[in-house]
Amino acid sequence: MDPELSEIRKKLVLIQKSVAGVKEALAYPPESIPNTPCFLNFIGDSDDIVRNPSERIVPHRLRMVVLVARPDLPTAEEKLEPLIGATLDAFDHNITLGGLVVDSRIARYQRVNTEWGKTPYVGIEFLLEVRPKEAFEFS
Repeated sequence: MDPELSEIRKKLVLIQKSVAGVKEALAYPPESIPNTPCFLNFIGDSDDIVRNPSERIVPHRLRMVVLVARPDLPTAEEKLEPLIGATLDAFDHNITLGGLVVDSRIARYQRVNTEWGKTPYVGIEFLLEVRPKEAFEFS
């Protein structure tokens, strides 16, 4: 059976908290961001759903965003730079997310600017593609 997204999110948080320099990782977006650098996790799109008469395979895409407060842009950028390689390394060493999935990979990352609770942040958004362990069977 395909793992629930909630279980995948829990595992993401554990991996994200292991990234050097990260102070907080949250499975679901909060009303306010407690500490930075902080990972937030969002549901992404899934346009590669495979269906046949007896099963459905739903690969998941999750948007993992690590944010830092932006007191000034150069300082924020300096804080983000080491998080890119450290995040890629952490997920490359955990491709099955602890056995929850067949595999996962960070497909891309991009810089983001956002405001959360009227506080400006800069960050990096990583797109994580997750391939489920088994197909969902139905009759």
